[in-house]
Formats: sequence, C-alpha cells, structure tokens
Amino acid sequence: AGVMAQAVALLDGEPQRNARRLALYRANAIAHATSALRAHYPVIERVVGEEFFVQLARAHCAAHASHSGDLGRYGAALADFLAACAQTQGLPYLPDLARLEWAVHEAEIAADVNGASALLYAPGTRVLASPYPIADLWLAHQDGAALAPEAIDWRAQGALVHRDGYAVRVAALDVEQAHALIELLEGACA
Repeated sequence: AGVMAQAVALLDGEPQRNARRLALYRANAIAHATSALRAHYPVIERVVGEEFFVQLARAHCAAHASHSGDLGRYGAALADFLAACAQTQGLPYLPDLARLEWAVHEAEIAADVNGASALLYAPGTRVLASPYPIADLWLAHQDGAALAPEAIDWRAQGALVHRDGYAVRVAALDVEQAHALIELLEGACA
C-alpha cells in the first residue's frame, strides 16, 4: 500500500479517484500477466489445475514484475519461483517441467531459419536434462497424447526442443545423451 499511496500523492486530481484508477490499472496488469503465463505454461496449468495455477500466477506476478512491454517475454522466472514455492514442494518435477515449457515458448518465437542448418545450432533449439521424466510429462499432457500421465516411467530424462518448420517438437532423450549434448553445445559456445 505504501507504493500505491506514494503514486497517488504524485498525481493531480482527487486522491480517492486516482487510487481507484491505479487499483484498476494494477488489476488489469496482473490479469494480462496471468494470461501470458497461462499461454506460456499450459502443461503446468494442466498438472496443477486451473484454480491453483491462477493463484501461482498471481503470486509470481507480485514477486516478478514484467521488465518489458512485450508480455511474450514474461515468465522466464517461473521455474525458479516454483522451486522456491512452498505450495509446490510436493511436485518436485514442476520447476524442470516449467524450464521445458519456457524452452518450448522460446522455440515458438525463435527466428526462422532458411536452408539446411545443424539442428542443435538452430535458433530455439534447447537440450535439457532432469532427474524427472520431463519430456514424457510434457508429451503426455498434449491434446491427443499417445502416452497417458499414469503410464509414465519415472526416471531421469532429457528433452530436445526444436523447431520443425513452424511447429515446435519435443523429443525425449536418454539423460546421459542429454548431458552429452549439453556439454557439446557448451563447448561450441565457449
């Protein structure tokens, strides 16, 4: 309330009216940021449920303000937020699943590549490794999924996220293979 009171004090006009306007603006900003998080993290929402996801999104918005006017860039910190969130500790795979979903989002907005390019070095391509089956979890929560969530083999797993034309693909990798690819990529970037 201190920041709101300071903002109201800086504005010309009737303070109560300005306070209502700022509260409306703040509520709209949180609603838009929540909508952006829902768009970027649909699997997380499916896993935790719509109501709980909205609560998480609002708490995330309160802790992590957007630093860009482009809400398409908002939400990169959700994985770390989930890792620190007491309410999600019963789902220890959630932060890694969020990292995978952010990688999918980044691949969706990555630059288009013309011609044959090495897959691992194409814009938007990411390799992740996790002690949890993040690729299978993501794949099981897609519309028309061939794998049911209850059929997932709970083991360490890697994921390759890449663009195939305009479509984003997620492929499950053996975790050792994922670690080897990550090292390869880190070596190429060094």
